[in-house]
Amino acid sequence: MLKTSIKQKIKNSLPKPIFAFLVSLKNLSIKKIPHSEVYFSHIVGKKGIEIGGPSTLFKTALPLYKKIQSLDGVNFSNTTVWEGEVQSGLNYNFIGNKKGVQFISDATDLSQIKNSTYDFLIPFLIKNRINYPFPACNTTHAFWV
Repeated sequence: MLKTSIKQKIKNSLPKPIFAFLVSLKNLSIKKIPHSEVYFSHIVGKKGIEIGGPSTLFKTALPLYKKIQSLDGVNFSNTTVWEGEVQSGLNYNFIGNKKGVQFISDATDLSQIKNSTYDFLIPFLIKNRINYPFPACNTTHAFWV
């Protein structure tokens, strides 16, 4: 509900042509990425963590979410434009009824997550959300097995 109201507020605050353009950009991501099976072999049946998701891209164009065993997520705040209100705990709904643990933390401070917990990391658009992305990369490498 909150997610819908945020979208409505954005729609009402932008000129119609700009909002229509943004919607068209979102729809571009629905085209399937060729040879996506190459990516699947690395994640099938494995446990991962995603920083900044969940993403429509991994539900549609590159449907990774359908292939993995489990996925936990990290968001920087309890309130985001994309997700609305989020709470830490078993609340990370990445696809269908699959849920993982939601962490509320900045990507440069993942100290609440135990080392060597995950098989893979999805840092989708992470560099766009962090002032200094290189320290974040140094922080996250410890979580890969």
